[in-house]
Amino acid sequence: VVKVPTVAEREYNPDAALTDSDMTGGSVTGADGNELAGTWSFTGKNIIPTVNNKGYQAVFTPDDANNYNTVTRTITVKVTKATPAVVTVPAVAERVYNPAVALADSDMTGGSVTGADGNELAGTWSFTGKNIIPTVNNKGYQAVFTPDDANNYSTVTRTITVKVTKATLVIAEKP
Repeated sequence: VVKVPTVAEREYNPDAALTDSDMTGGSVTGADGNELAGTWSFTGKNIIPTVNNKGYQAVFTPDDANNYNTVTRTITVKVTKATPAVVTVPAVAERVYNPAVALADSDMTGGSVTGADGNELAGTWSFTGKNIIPTVNNKGYQAVFTPDDANNYSTVTRTITVKVTKATLVIAEKP
């Protein structure tokens, strides 16, 4: 094998399996030093390439199978993380201003994020500034979605609306 075939860089997608047609190029020479005709194919079926892969096995099958053996090599496949799509951001219950209660104490509910295949993606939302005290006249706060499959998906950040109403002052009377 003079040169193994290449596979174009791709973004992670659990619906996009490697196919033999993904391989281009490659060169194998015969005993006489001339290029040997044949085909490359992946050894596994329905291979879903992942971000941190170590390559995938492919076999070269020579057209002259009577005189040459097959050859197996690892083909490098560069895969980048997919960016999840935020369908809806989670909601935060309305709260009354309280300087003793930080943003991290706000419960987020709902929210929907999909992966590269369009299916719901499991993960968690959290505020990026956990010690921030939400105020009445805020423009929302940054929250990050961390996918459970952090190896193949990037995190995404969105602004989450936090409705805060004014606190009622209580005046203590002296006895």
